[in-house]
Amino acid sequence: MTAPLREAIRFAAVGLLQNALNVAVFALATGLGVHYRLAAVVAGLLAFVASFLLNRRWTFMGQTAPIHHQGARYLLVFASAIALGVALLTFFVEVTGMPEIAAQVAAILIVAPVSFLVQRAWVFRAPRRSAVPRG
Repeated sequence: MTAPLREAIRFAAVGLLQNALNVAVFALATGLGVHYRLAAVVAGLLAFVASFLLNRRWTFMGQTAPIHHQGARYLLVFASAIALGVALLTFFVEVTGMPEIAAQVAAILIVAPVSFLVQRAWVFRAPRRSAVPRG
C-alpha cells in the first residue's frame, strides 16, 4: 500500500472517530438542555484534541515538524472548520427546519473533506526536499 493511500485511510478512520465523538457529545449536550450552537462548539473542541493527537501520531507520523507549529496550524484549520460548521448548522436548523442532530451531521459531511485537504496540504505536509545538493 502506498503512503498516500495509507494516510487517506487512516485520516478517514480518525475522521470517523472524531465525528462520532463530535455527534455523541453534541447529542448529549443538547439532550441536557445546552443550546445547540454552544453544544456544537464544545463537541468540536473535544473532537479537535482527539483528532490532532491521532492525526499527528498515527496518520501523518512521518511528518515530524515541531508540535507547536503543527498545533498552531491545526488549530487555525480546525477553528475555521468549526466556524463554517456552526454557520451551516445554523442555516440548516433555522432556514431549512432540519432537526438539530441531522443538521450537525450534514454540516460535518460538508466541512470534513475541505478540512482533510487543507490538513494534508498545509498542516501535516511532508517536509520539502531541497533542490540544491548539500555537501
